[in-house]
Amino acid sequence: MDAERCKLILSVATEGFWDWDLTKDRAYLSPRYCELIGYPHGTVLTWAISLSLIHPDDSPRVARELELYLQGSNRDPLILEYRMTARDGRLRWIEGRGRGVQFDAQGRPSRVVGTIVDISARKEAELRRQAAEEDLRTAFEEASDAMFWADAETGILVNCNRAAEKLVEASRGEIIGKHQTFLHPPERAAHFAELFKRSVLLSGNNEVFEAVVVSRSGKMIPTQVKASVTRIGNKEIIQGVFRDVTEQQKAEDLLRHSQKLFSSIVENAPYAFFVKDVRDQFRVVLWNKAAEKIFGISAAGIIGKHAHDLWPGSQADAFLADDLAVVASRTVLDIPEEASFHPEQGIIYLHTCKIPLLDESGEVRHIAVISEDITSRKKTGEQILALNAGLEHRVRERTAELEAAVQEQEAFSYTVSHDLRAPLRHINSFSAILMEDFGAALPSEARTYLERIGGATRKMGELIDYLLALSQVSRVELTRESVDLSALAAGIATMLQETDPGRCALFDIEQGLVVQGDRNLLKQLLENLFGNAWKYTSGRPSALIEFGSAQLAGQPCYCIKDNGAGFDMAFSDRLFEAFQRLHGAEFEGTGIGLATAKRIIQRHGGAIWAQGAVDQGATFCFTLQ
Repeated sequence: MDAERCKLILSVATEGFWDWDLTKDRAYLSPRYCELIGYPHGTVLTWAISLSLIHPDDSPRVARELELYLQGSNRDPLILEYRMTARDGRLRWIEGRGRGVQFDAQGRPSRVVGTIVDISARKEAELRRQAAEEDLRTAFEEASDAMFWADAETGILVNCNRAAEKLVEASRGEIIGKHQTFLHPPERAAHFAELFKRSVLLSGNNEVFEAVVVSRSGKMIPTQVKASVTRIGNKEIIQGVFRDVTEQQKAEDLLRHSQKLFSSIVENAPYAFFVKDVRDQFRVVLWNKAAEKIFGISAAGIIGKHAHDLWPGSQADAFLADDLAVVASRTVLDIPEEASFHPEQGIIYLHTCKIPLLDESGEVRHIAVISEDITSRKKTGEQILALNAGLEHRVRERTAELEAAVQEQEAFSYTVSHDLRAPLRHINSFSAILMEDFGAALPSEARTYLERIGGATRKMGELIDYLLALSQVSRVELTRESVDLSALAAGIATMLQETDPGRCALFDIEQGLVVQGDRNLLKQLLENLFGNAWKYTSGRPSALIEFGSAQLAGQPCYCIKDNGAGFDMAFSDRLFEAFQRLHGAEFEGTGIGLATAKRIIQRHGGAIWAQGAVDQGATFCFTLQ
């Protein structure tokens, strides 16, 4: 009856039972044991087979523990946890318990019985708990915020993370065991400790407040603290998470400064600046001082209102149409000119830009408007247009006058060329006939008069030639090209020497003087200036005429210098005037050559001047553009 009852109990038990006879190395297994390892009922195992079923990582430990147990006389149960592989390959966590029930003469167990229990579910739960605890430890250690744990009753710090060590510049060993007031400046430590405790006790978990932490180096660190209460073992622990908000405060300070700066710029800008709320019928939400002045409407009189509240319907409709266009295009709308109304000044004109301001979703939330009062500029522009129109009229009149003057000058040139030359030719011809046909019969005094008449007509002809040359200088078309002044000067010097081979004269000409200008006019210029120097050095036993260049205010100038008769600087202003001569009959001339030179220089955009002294020579300088 007892054996039958034992079989029934074994058949329904959740534990597997085993009976190991060490003398025969045979282990007899219960049905449940066989089920756990996947073997048929009645299976008998040896120690070696049993050990092979244990996971390789656990079998050395199990063998060692069992060996130690079998060598002693311990009567207490042997309890081991290990993994066992079933016949189908399935791995189970097993708790095995065994106790010696028979012993040999030396007191060592010779028969051991025991049980095995499948603890896989429990082990998996433990592993999950351990993993979770490890994750929590890792999160605690690796957190970027400093974390301190303090005994809720005593206020003693019992733990902290690496960020906490960094915050206060102290090691964990230096922190743990200190009172939490250690974290704060001495003069405020008690206040922060009380605030910390009260915030937790009165407000519950996750209360946030601000506190100052002092580091080992004395640095005061503003922090934001989140406090909570947790139970570890039988103790309540206050956990404080301290976030260094130094950079955040700097950013907030910078943001406040930027906002203040922006407000100051907006308020003091010379242009009207205002903002409309798109979602509130384009009502005005910001209006600066310049807008008050330009539109003649105070901020209090327009904030919260839209265009139809203040402007006539057609103008308000135009403003609204522009606003809708900005919303639709999401781009800046530039309006070079638009009219508005000022309550005191009447119609004003504005240059306006409308700028879309987008929200986080990319939709146009507001429209910023910048308007510049261009009324004065517009009126000035209209005045300029009127002045330009008048100027154009005057230019046309002046052009007509100039054209008439040119025609008169051409008529004068024609008269000089034809009408004056004909009488001169007649006078000269009749004088020559008289001298030829009747010269022998004429008294010597009469012949002298005829010779003087001939000389006068020839001089008059030369004067006509010079006047025509002066007139043509102003009318000829200017053709600019590269001109070698040195080469032109050398040719003119040779020509002058050929006219009077007996004169002792030295020409010193600088080489490489190349300019841009009209070749024919510049040749005429040099002929006049060199001819002038040649004439006024005729009384010198050894004449010296120099031509060179110099720098004047960063610009090249060209000079012709001689050692001739010179002139009195008191009369220098008359040098370049037509028909003005500073010397008497001892030097021939018409007074036209230097006037022609000045006109050529003016045609080239330059200047000409002279320096000299009586009987000490003269220097003529000129510039070209």
